[in-house]
Amino acid sequence: MFKAPEKTQLDKAEELLNLSMGKMMLKQSLYYWRHYLLAAFALVVTHWISSLLPFMAKDLAEKIKDTPEQISIIAFVLLALGIVLFRTLSRLSFFYPARVLERDIRLGLLRKFETLSPTRYAQQDQGGIYQLLSADVEQIRALIGFALLQVANVGIALVILVPKLSSFHPDLLIALIPLLVSFVLFTAILAKNREYQKRTMELQGKVQTNIMEAYAGRQTIKNYQKEKNFLNLFNQQSFIELLNFYKGGVGVSLSIPLIPLGIGLSLVWGAYIVKMHALGASALILFAGFVYLFMEPLSFISWIGVVFAGAHASWGRLRELVETLKKPSEQELFLGPIAPEQNFAATESRIELNLDYFGKGVELSAGKEIWTILIGNTGSGKSTMLGQMGLWFKLRGVDVGYVDQSPYIYNDTIESNIFMGREATQAEQELAYSLLQLMELDNLAFGKEELLKLEVGEHGKNLSGGQAKRLCLVRSLLSGCEFLLWDDPFSSVDLTTERSIISRLKSYPQFAKKTFLLTGHRLSTARACQELFFLDRENGSVTNYQQQDLNDRNNPIWEHFEKQRL
Repeated sequence: MFKAPEKTQLDKAEELLNLSMGKMMLKQSLYYWRHYLLAAFALVVTHWISSLLPFMAKDLAEKIKDTPEQISIIAFVLLALGIVLFRTLSRLSFFYPARVLERDIRLGLLRKFETLSPTRYAQQDQGGIYQLLSADVEQIRALIGFALLQVANVGIALVILVPKLSSFHPDLLIALIPLLVSFVLFTAILAKNREYQKRTMELQGKVQTNIMEAYAGRQTIKNYQKEKNFLNLFNQQSFIELLNFYKGGVGVSLSIPLIPLGIGLSLVWGAYIVKMHALGASALILFAGFVYLFMEPLSFISWIGVVFAGAHASWGRLRELVETLKKPSEQELFLGPIAPEQNFAATESRIELNLDYFGKGVELSAGKEIWTILIGNTGSGKSTMLGQMGLWFKLRGVDVGYVDQSPYIYNDTIESNIFMGREATQAEQELAYSLLQLMELDNLAFGKEELLKLEVGEHGKNLSGGQAKRLCLVRSLLSGCEFLLWDDPFSSVDLTTERSIISRLKSYPQFAKKTFLLTGHRLSTARACQELFFLDRENGSVTNYQQQDLNDRNNPIWEHFEKQRL
């Protein structure tokens, strides 16, 4: 009989991210039903053991009065050990699935960011995305691991403790009414806070973005010139964020005291019932013991409501992001959908690209296994066109080694930045060191081992901008991709170094079959390429030229580079 393949953790996360919060919680409970069943068993045993405490306290009070010599603490010690053991077991059984869910949701979102086109989430600010991956996912973890535990805790406590108290005297149950009323009022007040919490989280993301931008901007003179403007903007957004937080906090502040108020009223009412029925002082001790047992789970009700409200807002934000990521961007719609027969074959010598050039469709025929450059005046769209080429390849399932003008460097070693966490062979390490030498990065440390293990710092702060970019060129070369897309790769080196890098790079047999697609401004870079695309934004055209056309005075590219020749 056919058996469906077991879902991976990421598949489960993908499924959960497409559900409402209620359905997500139900599906999560089905995935980890064994853990939750064990947790429920542990809670039942915990509360059953705890329910013996009030009767033992009543018995102790009576023995102190009549037969103090019969008092023993062994039963209390065993009771305490049992509570500690089973209470710990219940928490571990709830916390583990919650931690796994937190990890899987983050991995699921990161997989979407990694596999989908960046054009889908280009409008999302970085602070907002960081907020989603950190605080919002943490709220979901708190819901699954803490709030649901306390819901089960309260429910099981009621099922076990209420009959126990009723068996002693049913009228004492009436004294618990204030607890129920305070819970209902608390829930009603917190329900109105969800929108404030969601809005606060969104604004926290914007404030986070401002902080990140300010941190990065302080390295430039532009930030110092506009410091006052930034502070004004930051002050405005921070005030709005704090105002929403305050509005949500008022409701929480009003609702939390309702729980201890209800407990106090129940104690007073219980004392009155004990007096009316002449149950004796030990009965009041028993009732107080039951109230104490209810206090532990009910004291968490306030936090349960807060966590539920926060998690509801967080899950709504996560779902909005997921729905946004499902929708293809305008560029994707223009470049696709792609039929299988449209995919270029490995045997073809050229690639036929249909791209969008400032709202106008252009057809480009690019050669394979050669160097091709996009040239044009500043603002002609070279970087945009190169990025669109990368998306064109991605839509056809082809990986490319892409290096933009400000590539990202991770806070790790040079080796980790090159191989992106995978284990490199000795031959790959030797090739990496050779390429680092070629890119004139070997002066950063003495010897291969020291260079590869060199820490680059946060955002590559231990490197200059040009060094960081050339490091990313090495990463691209060793990525194993057939197509390498480099945005103005040699802008930070002089002409002599550029000529040396390109000529030596072309001598490597490992890269003879690679297709290089570059952008650039220099005539020297263009001379190193076999084909050229000249971008003319004014006329909305992209024209293909060969290397020999650089010497033809009748071509626009001759005029483009004329000043450089002079």
